[in-house]
Amino acid sequence: MDYEKNPLVHADRQLGDSSSAWAASFCCRSMRPLIICRGPIRKEAIDVFREMGISDFGILLSEKDSIVYPNAQSPELRIMKNPAHVHRVPDYSGASKEERNQRIEQIIKIAQEN
Repeated sequence: MDYEKNPLVHADRQLGDSSSAWAASFCCRSMRPLIICRGPIRKEAIDVFREMGISDFGILLSEKDSIVYPNAQSPELRIMKNPAHVHRVPDYSGASKEERNQRIEQIIKIAQEN
């Protein structure tokens, strides 16, 4: 079975289209999440957000995401329509407590500004 068509994996999650007012109240189209993870989990988050009708989301891209294969491009980067929604950071966590605090501040600033 094709992964993209598997009903156990993919479903209609656009509650805003529901005939039930209660279910429609859970519509998420106006959300603008920032995805802070890498690899297949990031791609899965993108898939789920799209199924929910969320089209305006951003992703963090750390140096570790591209350091192993500098010329490779992950599938989620290929499908990002707006390059301004790809936010580059040196690392997600930092090596020291000071770097972690700087990274947290940087990520919060990205989330607030976008």
